[in-house]
Amino acid sequence: MARPRVRSSFVAVVLLLAAPAFADPVTLLSAADPGRLSGSAGGLSVPAGISSDGRWTLFLSGASNLLAGIVDANDGMDVFLYDRLSGMTTLVSHAAGDPTTASNGVVEAAALSTDGRFAAFLSRATDLVSGQVDTAGSADVFLWDRLTGASTLVSHLVAQPVTAAGGCLGKPGLSADGAWIVFTSEAAGLMAGQSETPAVSADVFLYNRAAGSNSLVSHAAGAPATAAGGSQAVISADGGWIAFLSAATNLVAGQTGPAGVSPHVFLHQRATGTATLVSHAAGAPLTVANRFSLSAVISPDGRWVAYLSEATDLVAGQLDTNSLEDAFLYDRTTGASTLISHTPGAPTVAGNFAARDLGVSADGQLVVFASRASDLVAGDTNQASDVFLHTTATGTNTLISHAVSTSAPAAGDSEVPVFAADASGVVFRSSAYNLVSGQDDVVSVLGYDLFQWTRASDTVTLLTQEDGVPLRATNAPVSDAWVSGDGAWVAFSGTSERLDATVDDANGATDAFLFDRSAAEISLLSVRQGAASATAGGAVSATTSASLSNDGRWIAFTSSAPNLMPGLVDLNNAEDVFLYDRMLGTLLPVSHADLLPVTASGASRAPLVSADGGTVVFESYADNLVNQQSVSSQLQLFLWSRGSASSVLVSHTAGFPEAGSDYGTLGDGQYAVSSEGRFVAFASSATSMVPGESEGNAGPDIFLYDRMDGSITLVSHASGSPTQTANGFSRYPVISGDGRWVAYTSTALDLVPSQVGAGGLFLWDRLTGTNVRIARPAGNPLALSADGRYLAFTSSAGNLVPGQVDTNATSDVFLWDRVAGTFTLASRSSASATTTGNGFSILTSASPGAPALSADGRRLLFLSAATDLVPGQTDTNAALDVFLFDRETASVTLVSRAAGSAVATADHGSSEPALSADGRFAVFRSSGGNFVAGQVDTNGGDDLFLFDRETGTVKLLTHRPDSTVTAGRLPADALQVARLSGDGAWVAFTSSSPDLVAADHDGVADAFLVAGLLPPRDFFTVPSCRLLDTRQPGQGPALGSGTVRTFTVTERCGVPFTARALAVNATVVQPTGAGYVTAHPGDGPAPLASLVTFAAGALRSNNAVLGLAADGSGRLSFTPLVTGAGTVHLVIDVTGYFE
Repeated sequence: MARPRVRSSFVAVVLLLAAPAFADPVTLLSAADPGRLSGSAGGLSVPAGISSDGRWTLFLSGASNLLAGIVDANDGMDVFLYDRLSGMTTLVSHAAGDPTTASNGVVEAAALSTDGRFAAFLSRATDLVSGQVDTAGSADVFLWDRLTGASTLVSHLVAQPVTAAGGCLGKPGLSADGAWIVFTSEAAGLMAGQSETPAVSADVFLYNRAAGSNSLVSHAAGAPATAAGGSQAVISADGGWIAFLSAATNLVAGQTGPAGVSPHVFLHQRATGTATLVSHAAGAPLTVANRFSLSAVISPDGRWVAYLSEATDLVAGQLDTNSLEDAFLYDRTTGASTLISHTPGAPTVAGNFAARDLGVSADGQLVVFASRASDLVAGDTNQASDVFLHTTATGTNTLISHAVSTSAPAAGDSEVPVFAADASGVVFRSSAYNLVSGQDDVVSVLGYDLFQWTRASDTVTLLTQEDGVPLRATNAPVSDAWVSGDGAWVAFSGTSERLDATVDDANGATDAFLFDRSAAEISLLSVRQGAASATAGGAVSATTSASLSNDGRWIAFTSSAPNLMPGLVDLNNAEDVFLYDRMLGTLLPVSHADLLPVTASGASRAPLVSADGGTVVFESYADNLVNQQSVSSQLQLFLWSRGSASSVLVSHTAGFPEAGSDYGTLGDGQYAVSSEGRFVAFASSATSMVPGESEGNAGPDIFLYDRMDGSITLVSHASGSPTQTANGFSRYPVISGDGRWVAYTSTALDLVPSQVGAGGLFLWDRLTGTNVRIARPAGNPLALSADGRYLAFTSSAGNLVPGQVDTNATSDVFLWDRVAGTFTLASRSSASATTTGNGFSILTSASPGAPALSADGRRLLFLSAATDLVPGQTDTNAALDVFLFDRETASVTLVSRAAGSAVATADHGSSEPALSADGRFAVFRSSGGNFVAGQVDTNGGDDLFLFDRETGTVKLLTHRPDSTVTAGRLPADALQVARLSGDGAWVAFTSSSPDLVAADHDGVADAFLVAGLLPPRDFFTVPSCRLLDTRQPGQGPALGSGTVRTFTVTERCGVPFTARALAVNATVVQPTGAGYVTAHPGDGPAPLASLVTFAAGALRSNNAVLGLAADGSGRLSFTPLVTGAGTVHLVIDVTGYFE
């Protein structure tokens, strides 16, 4: 295959929009680079099966652009079949009679017959079969025939072949020829006379393709229509035997054993309709074992069943001290089980850790499994998961995942082994870097590669190697493998974009691949044949979502997409942090390698932008963000400066700014940054960050980082001992705008002098270095006003307010005034300022640091189940609603209100609220359908809404472009907290809905920015005016090569001092040589992207949007590069400006 093209230039700033950002109601932040639209289809794609000859591969995909002309509106997974010989992909789960229209329901699981003709799948669709009648509203099993291209309803009611029974669960199984399909269902009426036991929730059924009928597998002994319960069934290749799990006590005549121990493994014989107890006590075929069993696999002839069990009496003389699952092999001909995961030379002694991931060969003579046990073979000292092969004839275990040319275990986890049908080899995944000679790899807790072990030679081959670079591991997540009969073909899914260089795999998602062993090549199966996606996707940040500066200009978000920026080399297959400039429509890389146009070496996440937009704080596993950074396995905290375009390590070891601390950061977004980005308060369990630190709690403490001198101060220290950590855990810090005050919660007993009682809410003063306790008990999260005077928190205390009457005996929301030293009850009954509401209240259900308090501390946003907070309140949803407390008016306002009412809650509860700094706007999530008059909502989940305190109205934010009252097809992403600018004019959020912007085919979450309820006011036109001409006196001389020239451009040509960017036409005149000119804000670095390029003597012009200095000085800088150290004149004409 051809080597992938490598771009040599790095464009540090990317222009994303040709028009101002306000031109659309929703702005896409994670837009794909127009020069690198992905060649892979959007969305998750994973294999579900492969034929024995490797010709046919079945896979699931959420892509809507996998095939040309496909119509796909189900916003979920569909099932496809790939033909290796023709290279064609066919939509399996299509609407009846329409092979290019995806069905109206998602596919949840699928399986392929060995000959590749039949595909069984689980789907909620109601249009897969002509005339289909489906009122159950749940999943059914369907069978698709490649020869006819049509689907048959498997889980149908008796004698009603197109009427769905529903209630199907899990993955169906097929016999080799597709004649028999086994599946699990909770439905009644699948077979004639079916009798259900009330306590039984699901049963195993067998479908006869020839007869078109179902029979009950998990039935009571002697009663073929009486359901006994069962699940997780597997079928033999000939369809004659079915192994399954059941908690039933009546599947086998005479069945006995200890009660309350389940499930157990049973084997059903189709010919006789009877079941045999597999996991029985040794020597007692009717007595269930003394512990549960699970994960059965069956040999093609149904003789052998391998399974896992915690039981200690399956084998005579069994000795088991691990109290976990061990691997066993049952022989149908003898009716006995053998312990597989045993120690060397001791066939009845279980290993010292659990076994998992079982596989059995066709003849039952070999069993493959994974385990962390260290005593299954001699010399296993890697303390990791390994893959083993058990030989039945000798009763021995062999280590498969061993280091190259040795019997020693590999240096990493190895798991999920899969047999080739002929048992010639085993495919498994591993994070180890020393399995193959010459392997070019690194240790990674996130990255796995696929390997193939060949039994004849006892050698391991790297399968997922970078295309064109033999032995270089991609070190990216890979899924379980599907292996053809002879092991020549392996289907798998992975996230690396470097597996198939013939396709620019830039979708940032998991794709389906096929490995050809003879050619040692990998082909991308989920190739895009439909329209390209304008979205890059991969926008994920479960802690903070997108984060905004106070003015809404700067928005930080994370994305795993490799095609957001031209010239940025993305090799980490993980999340990276980016900063979007709303004024210029440009993108900056935040988590990049130090001084290099390459993403960091590890995942970065949870960005938090300072109020002034000058810094971004984030977490990362990378070890190359800082110059000479030391390698660390811990998640560390970093601070990136927009001015220097570089990062510093916040959670560093004392005296070593390039060395990460011993425990880094907690990894759940527990940090806060001051307004100008100088101070960062964060929680960490590290013990090496403060000189002389003495550890007193073996857990998290609160620290303060000062960017000015790189110092770290222990905040949660024992009283009078600034380097002694307190004797309890401290968490969830918040910080004042100037970085003086840090509030947090703690369980410690010694934070303040003569402290009485453990824990509570504490406030630390940077100037004095001391703590005061505010209240106990107190819950998280917290909210602090910009000046550090007011602190909002949750507490179940009943005595914080004089005369407090607590009617709910649970948590309430309070506001503390540092100056007055008093508490105010915010979640109060409308009848009394000192009486709590009649239901529990919490500050927010969102992530740590979600804004719940206005900057001046006047207004407080909270959630409550109370129904008496607002006079005349009408509450019918019996859930949490959003309220806003006003400290000055001492009143509570209902935020999540029904349209047209100030006192009626919406029809569903709300969550994850956030407040603008000025206290006017609140954003929140809800599945409610009556917030907006005429609201249309069919996505069945949460949408985002914006409340305006001044007008009392609610706006739907996540709406379709063609309707402000119609929600997108998919709900807002779970756990993704929307953020607002200080004035609420802009809201940043993430969503997977594909219809918020045009051409969204990536199938994953994207980052968006939407205008709030304030009128557009950003862009203003001016009559074309010459702002700069270096040929004129007072503005010259000509720009010299390599020399930065800075001009103040505001207060001229109608451009006010409040302008933050200009719309201009730039012209170069009389260049003495070839070259280019770059433009950049007067307080920022010069980019490598040019404003105008030119040849010697040429006259060249270009339209552009140029950002001004962020400090408000109105400065704009230009830097030319002209061959021969030459000069060039520059003319700038302004046509408008941004505020």
